[in-house]
Amino acid sequence: MNNLTTETFYNSIQLLKQIGRQNNLSQLVITSKEVHKLVGGYPGPNHRMPMCCDAMYEAMEDSDEILEKPPKDKGATLKIKYHL
Repeated sequence: MNNLTTETFYNSIQLLKQIGRQNNLSQLVITSKEVHKLVGGYPGPNHRMPMCCDAMYEAMEDSDEILEKPPKDKGATLKIKYHL
């Protein structure tokens, strides 16, 4: 899992949003833990949680909301509501 990049996580988030739209959802709430597990490598000694969180922040639009933020902004508990 050493080949994970912020772009890998970003693309996965965009895919989740696309699937949500196809299922007529108006919003999607995801955590960094869920995204990282989906992409792979978490939990594990070589996780890329900071990259995952960066991608989640990057994927936000103006109307999206941070519901839960870890103390240092990056961690498994980051939870964002994306409006679709």
